[in-house]
Parts: sequence; C-alpha cells; structure tokens
Amino acid sequence: MCFPPADGTWYVAGSNFGLPKHPAWSANLIANPDADVHHGRRLTAVRATLFTPDEAEAIWPTFEEQWPHYRDYEKTAQRGIRVFRLVPAVGYV
Repeated sequence: MCFPPADGTWYVAGSNFGLPKHPAWSANLIANPDADVHHGRRLTAVRATLFTPDEAEAIWPTFEEQWPHYRDYEKTAQRGIRVFRLVPAVGYV
C-alpha cells in the first residue's frame, strides 16, 4: 500500500498480502534506506524511515481511507506490518 501525502513524501506499508513473512523489499529498505520511487512517469530518489509502532498507528487511518479493512492483513499475517515514510533525497525533511 502506498499513500502520497501532499507534502511530497510517501507512506508505504509492507503487508505482503497477509503472508506471515515481511516482504523482502521492506528488509531491503531497513538495510539500505536509499531507494527510488516510480510515481506516474517520474523517478524520485528517496530515503526511507521505518516508523515506530506508535508512529505507524497514527498512519493507519490514512491507509484505511484508501482501502477499508486493509489492516486486516495484520490479523491474517499475525505480525505487525512495517510502515515507512519515503522522503525525496533532495532536501531530506
């Protein structure tokens, strides 16, 4: 799941469709937070920050506005879903 707030960042959640393991890309972002985002026809270099559980909790309503019951993947997977903030590389916030 991806949500681009108006501030030019992105929130992404690694649900892995409710599978028990985190998606590999989320481990890659933890190991190396520098990545690229393809959004529309644009490629943007970003730096990822993994939200703490409390920070992620605050983001969940935003995800569920887009996709009601998306958080049910946590129940299916029986794990917390990793949530990241991706910030454009130019002018890290």
